[in-house]
Amino acid sequence: MRNACKVEIKRAFQSTAMKIIIIIGALLAVWHTVDTYKSWQEYLQIREQYTSPLFSMRSLYTELMMMNGNEIQYVLFHNLLPLFAAFPFAVSYYTDRKNGYQKNLYVRETRKEYFCGKISAVFLSGGTAAVTPAILDFVFLSTFMPAVKPDSCVMNGTLSPAGNWQNLFYEQPFVYFIIYIAIYFVGGGILALFALAVSRWMKKSLLAFMSPFLLCIVMQLLLKDNRGFVPYTFLNMKQENRFQIWQMIVTLGAIAGVSIWGFLRKNKKEEIL
Repeated sequence: MRNACKVEIKRAFQSTAMKIIIIIGALLAVWHTVDTYKSWQEYLQIREQYTSPLFSMRSLYTELMMMNGNEIQYVLFHNLLPLFAAFPFAVSYYTDRKNGYQKNLYVRETRKEYFCGKISAVFLSGGTAAVTPAILDFVFLSTFMPAVKPDSCVMNGTLSPAGNWQNLFYEQPFVYFIIYIAIYFVGGGILALFALAVSRWMKKSLLAFMSPFLLCIVMQLLLKDNRGFVPYTFLNMKQENRFQIWQMIVTLGAIAGVSIWGFLRKNKKEEIL
């Protein structure tokens, strides 16, 4: 089983799709970095004219792509995160079956080993694809932005008043950043698993690829009065909408459980052609 996992993970991370999504994520981070650098230079020029302590210093942590809600990159990153997660390897089961890869594989491995390897690879590749733009954005911005503690008086890049871990964000922002990278990773991986499960039921790979995005949209429309259960709510470092931590755990756990169950159950009844 361990060998099957290694094979599938290697296929996922060496795939062309993974390379493409990493490049797209890097370009998104570079685009945001260039825009931020321009505004940073303008900010420094203005700051030279105002020496008042009330003129607060901008922080790396408030200028991150995941925190500055006034920028287009913020909107693109959070709205397209489900597609980023699904792109590398989520519909690989569909392509494996279509091109005959499964038939040859089962000569060397059991179906159980293959399923476990596929689930592991899809989760890890989906999580990696989801966090890549965020990590690269942090690295790029840190080359010129000061990593000072955020100022709660600054309008842009701060948490909503009801956000979780408020004290942590203002006192230890790097720890807050790491926590949210972990949330993005787990959330991205689970959304990729959902696409994997859907690929067993759909005859079109495009529908399976789009399914995590459509899931988030449908949940957002249906749960207007309970936004804490919507992935778009807690997969947002700025926390524009309030949510309880238990709501995030329940939602991700439910999606993961349904996804794994749907993927395995469908395959148990399927004959290999």
